Amino acid sequence: MSLATLAPPHPVVACVVQMRDALEAVADAQPVFMSVAAKESALVELTRVEARLAELKARVLASSDDVALEHGARDAAAWLAQATQADPRAARA
Repeated sequence: MSLATLAPPHPVVACVVQMRDALEAVADAQPVFMSVAAKESALVELTRVEARLAELKARVLASSDDVALEHGARDAAAWLAQATQADPRAARA
């Protein structure tokens, strides 16, 4: 099968992969060496990104009843908690 016949990933999946890769790229970076201005900027932007990420996760979770049905789970949050070994209350947040 050639790459030309593969469908491109959904934009949400592509975004998640990019976020994962970006976080991997800075996994060993030490914030202690950042300037005060850089820390200020990073903290503000991280807070903004965190809010947008939570909103995206909520949208995907809200549309994932089919995932729960596929796996015989009570709902998508229950499936997510089991799949990630997370506290079920946290998966619903």
